[in-house]
Amino acid sequence: IQELTGNLRVICRLRPVDSSDASARVSVVALDETTVVVHGDSAQGRAPRRFELSQVYGGSADQAKIFGDLEPLVAQVLDGFNVCCIGYGAPGSGKSYTLRGSESDAGLLPRAMRSIFERIDG
Repeated sequence: IQELTGNLRVICRLRPVDSSDASARVSVVALDETTVVVHGDSAQGRAPRRFELSQVYGGSADQAKIFGDLEPLVAQVLDGFNVCCIGYGAPGSGKSYTLRGSESDAGLLPRAMRSIFERIDG
């Protein structure tokens, strides 16, 4: 996989818009699976900016889908490669949920650990 995709992947997971907050403005929009647009504050003269990433997950993406796409990295760890997953974003943007998940919907870390032990036990 490393030879096909390179050493670095930048993946964006967009948090679903909270329907309880009627005043919430959507400032980041997924155009497709690899492109997001960050809308600037037009009152301050900031134009929208477009970013191309390795992968973009919209607000409807579930934990299983995201882990399924990242699971090959677990195999790389067991093959001796270094792998690092960093969550970055504003408070409340979903970093902890993506990594840890919930009791009913495990995040990346519990799924990765489960996968590692399943591979070791064979």
